[in-house]
Amino acid sequence: MRPRALISHTIQIILRSIGVRKLDHQFLLSYVLIFLCALGSASFLYFSTDPGEAKSLNVAGAQRMLSQRVAKEVQMVAAGVEESSQAQQTIDQWERAHGWLLNGSEEAGVPAVTDTAIRAQLEHVLTLWQDYRPALVEYMEAPDTQTLEQLHEMSPRVLAEMNEAVGMMSTLADRNTQFNQIMSISMVLAILVLVILGRMFGLTYLMDQIHMLRERLLDLAKGDFRQTMSHEFKDNEIAEIVEAYNTMRNQVGELVGGVRDAAKQIDDSTIHAADIIEQARQGVEHQRSDTDQVATAVNEMSATVQEVARNTSETAEATVRADEQVDVGQKTVSEAARVVQALSGRMGELKDLTTRLQEESKEVGTVLSVITDIADQTNLLALNAAIEAARAGEAGRGFAVVADEVRGLARRTQESIGKIDDIVGRFQAGAGEVAEAMHGGREEAHRGADAMSEAEAVLREIAETVTTIRSMADQIATATEEQGQVAGEIDQRVVKIAEVADRNTEGMAETVTATGDIQKQVRRLTGLVENLQV
Repeated sequence: MRPRALISHTIQIILRSIGVRKLDHQFLLSYVLIFLCALGSASFLYFSTDPGEAKSLNVAGAQRMLSQRVAKEVQMVAAGVEESSQAQQTIDQWERAHGWLLNGSEEAGVPAVTDTAIRAQLEHVLTLWQDYRPALVEYMEAPDTQTLEQLHEMSPRVLAEMNEAVGMMSTLADRNTQFNQIMSISMVLAILVLVILGRMFGLTYLMDQIHMLRERLLDLAKGDFRQTMSHEFKDNEIAEIVEAYNTMRNQVGELVGGVRDAAKQIDDSTIHAADIIEQARQGVEHQRSDTDQVATAVNEMSATVQEVARNTSETAEATVRADEQVDVGQKTVSEAARVVQALSGRMGELKDLTTRLQEESKEVGTVLSVITDIADQTNLLALNAAIEAARAGEAGRGFAVVADEVRGLARRTQESIGKIDDIVGRFQAGAGEVAEAMHGGREEAHRGADAMSEAEAVLREIAETVTTIRSMADQIATATEEQGQVAGEIDQRVVKIAEVADRNTEGMAETVTATGDIQKQVRRLTGLVENLQV
């Protein structure tokens, strides 16, 4: 571990050991310590700078001058040059100032000397002064040579001892000043150390974390979400940032993974949807082709229905003629003997006509079979159309309605065809019976007039049969007319189905284009997501 990192780690351990875990609280503590050191330094300088100490030193220095001046003034008083009061005033001033040094004076602002050695020295000077003062007074009152010599001897001693006291006071003041300087420098050094340690802690601890966070964010900027961050401590702001980063990384990673999976699913779904739409489009194309075939078949059915109507009309006319001929036969049955040969020929014609009716009835049955097949195919196409409409969803709803209508028409057509088929069956049965009757009548005509009564009965049966045929022909005509109407409606429905099929084809083409655009965007999104590593 680097020295700075080791120091930063040690500071972190110490701060946490005293319960300061948050970076905010740690920096606040450092600021408080710096402030307290600065406040302590200023306070110490303020309170250690005692103006009374300097004044005491000045007073002590002045004592030396006063001790020498008083000797000079006493000599001047003895010489008559100066008044004794001046010398007495100087003596009083020296004693008052010396009392300030020993006892202190609030009025003068001079504190008492507290140092033991200095007090002892000042008391020693006071002792010398007590010997020196009487000599001064005695010399002022009675100047003599012996007293003067005594003054000359004692004055230097007082001055020297006072100098010693002043020196001791000066030394003490120097020591105090030096101590104050040392304390001030110590406070400054403490502040400097706190600042340096705070800077080392801030730059090393925080910058290491910021550098790690920067590296991780650069990885994120490059699309790499695989790197996580770790932190030794779990209960400070850096840990919260690390936890927030890891949470963001996990959430973004999950989001990217989800987007990637969703994009893949969407891509697969669009491919599948495109295939389904293409199948639907092909189905619609096939349906449109089938619809065209249905339209053609319906047109053919319409033409066939018209042909059936024409044949039915001819059948009705033939039945009318047959009915008339039966009436004639009944009226002339009494004359049958004379016209047996004519009747025989007529019966042959009737047989031919009956055979023709049977053949035409068979053709009607064939047409009905074709119409039945067309109706079945129409029903099947309508069912397929309904299935394709269901696949088309909302766009095929109208198509489904048309398909249901077509299916209903096909069902009605099948029902009508069933009825027509029954009628045609009965018609064919009646025609067969007529043919047999005609054959019997012809044989009876050959046998002679004795069978006229039987021929009359046969004619009555023929009349009834013709009536039945006529009724059947009317029914066939009615059914044919209804079939024509149904065919017309089917044709209209088929046209609508074709129009819907065209619109569905256009919608399918647009859907295919939109699906292709979606695939392009999804693949572009997939390409962007693939650049992100989680």
